[in-house]
Amino acid sequence: MSKVKEVKFPVKYCPHCGKSLAHKSFSFLNEYWKVDETVYFFWCAECDWQGEVKELKRFVAQELED
Repeated sequence: MSKVKEVKFPVKYCPHCGKSLAHKSFSFLNEYWKVDETVYFFWCAECDWQGEVKELKRFVAQELED
């Protein structure tokens, strides 16, 4: 009997309402790739919000003047 590998997604909470996506409320989470980007599409059953979250590999920001 083979062991099933558990997949863990880095998106665990809805960015709109903050509820857990692992809750018993049938939320949907899908991981896919666009060229070199990792994108997570999900739908939250608690607040009915759907959207995409992209994984950032690099973030560049300017320093603010004092």
